Amino acid sequence: MIRRTSWPPATVAADAASGIVDLAAGDATTTMLVNVLVSVGQFQRDLQNELTRDGLAAARAAGARSGRRPRLEQLGVVDEVGWGRAPAGYDVAMLYAHSLLQPAVAARVRAEFADELESPDGLLSQLYATARMLLRINSGDYADLAIPLHRNAERVIALLQD
Repeated sequence: MIRRTSWPPATVAADAASGIVDLAAGDATTTMLVNVLVSVGQFQRDLQNELTRDGLAAARAAGARSGRRPRLEQLGVVDEVGWGRAPAGYDVAMLYAHSLLQPAVAARVRAEFADELESPDGLLSQLYATARMLLRINSGDYADLAIPLHRNAERVIALLQD
């Protein structure tokens, strides 16, 4: 006998030769078997939820943060060169970092944009821009800027530590 069940939509062949038990049958044994399987599944879900809650509580106690990250606009981070994906002042910091080989140009950039470059966000932007450029040195970019970039990073770190 082939029987069509409503959920899940599948065909179940239930007869003595197939060895398949029709779980939609209404006898007491089948009902008990279905209830036991459902209970075990529910127990597993409850246990997993409990372990998840315990793990999250332990992580929060250790100082971990969870959830969606704040949107960049909520953090007050605005940038043109990094298309909104970099710290505020990143574009000026990149301009300054690229001008380090020309001391007169670097001094002018620093004088013109002192309020952005020397603010706490500007200092962090300089570190971020410097780090990105230093990472690219290994691939052959900015090789001549390696020493000036390191010196600038040391200067910025010293300012941030004060």
